Amino acid sequence: MVAVSLKKKTNNEKKPALTKEERIFGLVTIYRTAKQHFAYFEQVPQLDWDKTFMDFLPLVEKQQSLLEYYRTLQRFIALLEDGHTNVYLPKTIKNQLDNLPLKLEYIQNEWVVAERMPTKEILREDIPVGSIVCTVEELPANEYIEKNFFPYLAHGTIQGKRTAVNWKLFFQKGQEIEMTFKYPDGSLHSRTVRANRKTIKWNKEFYKKYISSLRLGPGFSTKKVDGDILYVRYRQCTNQIQQKFCKLIQDMKIAPKAMVIDLRGNGGGNTPHKAISHLISEPIKTSRSKTRCSISAADASLTHQITKMNISQQEEMAKQIKESIQRGDLPKGYSPGWLSSDEDEKSTDNYVEPHDKHYDGPLVMLEIGRASCRERV
Repeated sequence: MVAVSLKKKTNNEKKPALTKEERIFGLVTIYRTAKQHFAYFEQVPQLDWDKTFMDFLPLVEKQQSLLEYYRTLQRFIALLEDGHTNVYLPKTIKNQLDNLPLKLEYIQNEWVVAERMPTKEILREDIPVGSIVCTVEELPANEYIEKNFFPYLAHGTIQGKRTAVNWKLFFQKGQEIEMTFKYPDGSLHSRTVRANRKTIKWNKEFYKKYISSLRLGPGFSTKKVDGDILYVRYRQCTNQIQQKFCKLIQDMKIAPKAMVIDLRGNGGGNTPHKAISHLISEPIKTSRSKTRCSISAADASLTHQITKMNISQQEEMAKQIKESIQRGDLPKGYSPGWLSSDEDEKSTDNYVEPHDKHYDGPLVMLEIGRASCRERV
C-alpha cells in the first residue's frame, strides 16, 4: 500500500487539492516502490514499467480532483496485475463513495443478482435473486463493467476482478444508476438503483430474506445424497473447519462412491493445506515466495557484476552460488538480490504431502457459476 500525504486542514477549510508537485511525488513513490520491491515482473512480461511511468506522468501533471488523481494511481498500479499490490483511497474520499445494494455473480457470461440489500428502493420493489443485469447506464452490463471498473482493479486473474466488482467503491454516495434487469420469469424491468449500501439497517428478518442461503447456516456440514455420494459443505477456510474435514476423512471406514465439496459462498482465508493433504495421492507444490534480499554491500556489488557478464560467466557464477548455499555459506533460496522459496526444489516446505488416510475417488468441487470435476492427482 502506498499513501500520499495530504496538506493539513486549517480551521474549517476543506482540504486543498494536491499541487502538481505532490501529484508527481505520489506517482514517483509508487513507481520506485514497485521497481525496488515488486517480485514478479516476469508475470507481466508485456509491461514496460519505466515506459508506463513516463506515460502516466503527464496524466498526473494535469489539474484534477483528488478522486480523479487516486483513480489514475489505481489504473497505474493495476497494470502489475497483483491482488496484493494496490493503491487505497484515503478516508476523505471513501466517505463520499458507496456501492450498489446488490451482490453480483458472473455466471455463463452474464452478471446475475446473487444477493440484494434491504434499502428503501429494494424494499419497495424487490429485485429477485437470479435476475440478469442487462444494461447499466444504457450500456450492456459487460461493457459497462469492463470499461468503468476493470481498469482500476489490481488483480492477477479475471475471477479476482469480477469478485472485486462487488466491494470496490465506484459510485458517489446516493448516486442514481439506471439499470435494466431480466427477472427469472423472463420479464424485463427498468430500475433506478441508488448507491446507498452503507445506509442499510439490518435486522434478523432482513438478513435471512436478503442474504444468500450460501452464506447462512453452519460453516461445515455433510450429508449423503443419491445413496453413496458424500456432500460436504465447506463454507469457510478456518482452522476449525479444516480440523472437522480432516477428522471426517480419517474416520472413514468405507470411502464414498464420490464426493462433492461445496465451496460456494466461501470467502477464502488461510489455505487449508491439511485438508488438501487428504485429497491428493502425490505431493503437490504449494505457495511460493520471493522477496528482496540484501545480505551486505557485497550483494549489491555482485548483482552489478552479473549484469555485465556473458552467459557462460553467469552460469559459472550461478554454480558458485549454488555450492555456497549447499555449504551453508548463503541462505537457501538466495540469488543475487533475492530470496525465493522456489530455489530449493527439494524442500518439503514447498510441497503438500498426501496424508496416509486420503480420499482418492471421484471429486466434484462446486463454485459460484460452475462445477469442476477433476481427475485424481
